[in-house]
Amino acid sequence: MVFLFFKMTVRPEKRKELSQTLQSIVEQVRKENGCLKSGLFGNSENEHEFLMLEEWESREALDNHLESDIFTVLVGAMGLMERTPEVSVHTVSHSRELAL
Repeated sequence: MVFLFFKMTVRPEKRKELSQTLQSIVEQVRKENGCLKSGLFGNSENEHEFLMLEEWESREALDNHLESDIFTVLVGAMGLMERTPEVSVHTVSHSRELAL
């Protein structure tokens, strides 16, 4: 599994616009081959911070996404952000659920 974390801070006057754009992107990413999950989360302590999380079945699937039109839209949305987003990729070789 490969995870993509995209942490961003929006300019206050562009919050609604970026939120709508990101929600549309998340919905489209979910339909891409190899996407296991895609979600958008807001920071409860700072309404101008968002985290987009994507889970991919392989690095190849993620690489294809990074070359897709929808990723280009995401990069284009960077003009609405207060600063350059923090982007990180994490590869997980083993995962298991915790019994609570």
